[in-house]
Amino acid sequence: MSLGQGVLRMTFTRPTWAVARSYKDTVPVLVVDGVRQSVASWAPEAVPVPAGPHRLRVSVVPRAGSGKEYAPAEAAVTVGVGAQLYVEYRAPRMPGQDGKLRIVSAKAFGD
Repeated sequence: MSLGQGVLRMTFTRPTWAVARSYKDTVPVLVVDGVRQSVASWAPEAVPVPAGPHRLRVSVVPRAGSGKEYAPAEAAVTVGVGAQLYVEYRAPRMPGQDGKLRIVSAKAFGD
């Protein structure tokens, strides 16, 4: 991490019961300040960002890349210099609903 940066630590969760089959061949899409980030799976991601305010958007798309995004969620966050901001995206249980983003925790530089 370079001077004046922080890190977004993203986790992506999806339902674990029967509807989870609808997420089998999907991946989350993470957009930070209008720039799409590389996300290959539902595994956690660490994204270096400049310190300051940011706009996050997460949605879900078919893994093949064809088809439109669904289950969107948006949030405004602020990342401090050297800080790590832990954010969770939760995909909805029912198709057609929006996802949810929430800040789980923040760790300041040196914590």
